[in-house]
Amino acid sequence: MARFIFTVQSGGGEVEMTQENISSQCNGSRTTFTVNANFVSTSLRVYYNGVRQTGEFTVISDNQFSLSFTPETGDRLEIDYVIS
Repeated sequence: MARFIFTVQSGGGEVEMTQENISSQCNGSRTTFTVNANFVSTSLRVYYNGVRQTGEFTVISDNQFSLSFTPETGDRLEIDYVIS
């Protein structure tokens, strides 16, 4: 899984965010996904086939989240987050 780090402005300062493509975890039955690093739960951004999801996911641990739908094999699932 490729990870990229970028900086964004947040609350008057800069925050380093990590971008990760976890599409390889999409298999048509999985709804819980594992991230390479522990993340700040409020920083998680989920993109499904290029569309940012809001209200469609739940953080369940420091490095896992679940979706309210099931991505199919071949779908694109990408995330941005701040490492905790």
